[in-house]
Amino acid sequence: MLYIHIPFCKGKCIYCDFYSGGNPDWNKYLKAAANELSERISQLQGRSLSSVYFGGGTPSLIPAKDFIRFNEEVFNIISLNSILLDEDIEVTLEVNPEDVTPENIAAWKAGGVNRISMGVQSLDDDVLKFLRRRHSAAKAVTAFKALRKEFENISVDVIYGIPGQHIESLEQTLSSVVALGANHVSAYALTYEARTPLSLLRDRGAFREADEDEYLFAEDLIVGSLAKAGYDRYEISNFAFPGFESRHNSGYWAGKPYLGIGPSACSFDGTSIRQNNPSNLKAYLSRFNYSDGKHDESPFYVQECLSAEERIEETIFTRLRTRAGISLTEYEEMFGSAELQRLLKVSSRWLDSGDMKLSDSSLSLTGKGFKISDFIFQYL
Repeated sequence: MLYIHIPFCKGKCIYCDFYSGGNPDWNKYLKAAANELSERISQLQGRSLSSVYFGGGTPSLIPAKDFIRFNEEVFNIISLNSILLDEDIEVTLEVNPEDVTPENIAAWKAGGVNRISMGVQSLDDDVLKFLRRRHSAAKAVTAFKALRKEFENISVDVIYGIPGQHIESLEQTLSSVVALGANHVSAYALTYEARTPLSLLRDRGAFREADEDEYLFAEDLIVGSLAKAGYDRYEISNFAFPGFESRHNSGYWAGKPYLGIGPSACSFDGTSIRQNNPSNLKAYLSRFNYSDGKHDESPFYVQECLSAEERIEETIFTRLRTRAGISLTEYEEMFGSAELQRLLKVSSRWLDSGDMKLSDSSLSLTGKGFKISDFIFQYL
């Protein structure tokens, strides 16, 4: 899997703590990203590439002509290094509704994108204003309909637990998303990350944070509404029509290897080595924005080797987020029979309570267990 980070936004949403900024020099940044990919592409050799994901930030800000050129360069680098592509490779682009124009749609299509992930968050203008989103509800609907003419596979993001959001507002958003025919829905509880405007305003008493009961009620509404509409809850926060599950994100949860390009991007070898690019655009451009000739060949990333305990914890956390859960055979192969028996023993409490279920092949959370997943992960 390949992830390419585009660290630019026109404005920060009130809740966002992702690494991003403004005023991009697209020529410099895209050249730097291509150079980093050329230097590190060998990490993908020996594997068939199943997905490419353009995330951010706001990748849909890339000018149309630059996007086509950059995507051609990315796949040219892949081809020159004999990296095989899955026949049905998934190429995802994150977009904001306000960037959906005929010119951009044509560029995304020409660039090989076959899956769109659109940040809708809500279809209530008051809620969007609170979140400091730049689009209106009407614009999001118009954008979706325009995208649908060219893309079969469209995912939308929805946020719940927003201060002041009435349950009728969430119901209306869900019914509209279903009516539009989104193939995939990611529904995230609003989180309060340190030093974000959202957290600072809450700490000053500007609004009341939704309580646990409100979160749980909203979650029940989402799960019930989407299940009734035919969506499968294949991961704690993700729902899809059969066959439209996110291949890229599913790869993360399954512990598959991936290469991350761009400042703040992470890479993983699928076993124990993680490489983290510093969140420093200036340093990134200095290191990778070169043409022909000599350049610094030292690694930009910081590498860490996960301990056996860290690998166990991460496997439990990621696998149990999914409906499939933990494969008992895979877990035993990774960590040994003694560790598998330990996991089954400490899981007995949750099996007895109905929060987990055990089959001959897997250990997983139930719908009831999803509600207290963080507590179960910590316990296990």
